[in-house]
Amino acid sequence: MMVRHIFWVVGVAAVTGCVTVPGVRSELRPDFDAVPEQALRQAALEIEQAVLAADEDYVPQDRDDLVLDTELIRQTVRTRALRGERVNELRDTPWTYEQRSGVLRLRRGRDYRNATTREQRRQHAALVYRENDSRWTLYEAIQKANDLDSRGYDAIRLAFFEARVEAMPPGQQYEGPDGDLRQTGE
Repeated sequence: MMVRHIFWVVGVAAVTGCVTVPGVRSELRPDFDAVPEQALRQAALEIEQAVLAADEDYVPQDRDDLVLDTELIRQTVRTRALRGERVNELRDTPWTYEQRSGVLRLRRGRDYRNATTREQRRQHAALVYRENDSRWTLYEAIQKANDLDSRGYDAIRLAFFEARVEAMPPGQQYEGPDGDLRQTGE
């Protein structure tokens, strides 16, 4: 019976293929020639400020050949704004930092495990996962709405990372250009 079950699982995997979640490329190759750079940077800053302020009514507007006013972009910005306060509270801890690739990273180690409960760690992981999923959705929606290639996508990610760091309150951590962790306000 057990052997039949194992063959069934292997057979299903062979037919359907295995699914993996790709990692986020941390090496960015942005091409700001592919996008209206100033418009992108200004829009990224406004969006990140709205998210930080938990302004769920903020609506991004198109500007200088940069399309931002789509249903998916509006919905994603609103979703991020709704969880903005919780993300900001988590960034106030020593357990997270903003990665240059445009995502929030949770630092898991012995100190983190000792300072938190299993339930807190589960909640942190779920919050980071949902926030990063919304960020990827936002970056991809901007890329598709503006018909950009992967270098344009990298420009979007970097612009949003830099805007986020600029908008973050003092004392929160982010990844510097050399991969070292820095704090805002330094």
